[in-house]
Amino acid sequence: MSRFADRLKAAPVMLTDGGIETRLIYEFHLALPDFVSFLPLFDIEGRAALDTIYRSYMKVAAEHDLPMQVGTPT
Repeated sequence: MSRFADRLKAAPVMLTDGGIETRLIYEFHLALPDFVSFLPLFDIEGRAALDTIYRSYMKVAAEHDLPMQVGTPT
């Protein structure tokens, strides 16, 4: 596998995460007061939801051999 910088130069696009709060609320039915996305870090169910979301983004990047920029849930 090539280095991230090499992939970044060669790729037509770079994927990023997005819609984290929306997915946590509507897909995983988690309460996010004031749309605060870091609260799920404090319990097992929330961390599992975040893990699923981020892995889904990384899977798409890997399947298409594209670089991926991942932010933090803050």
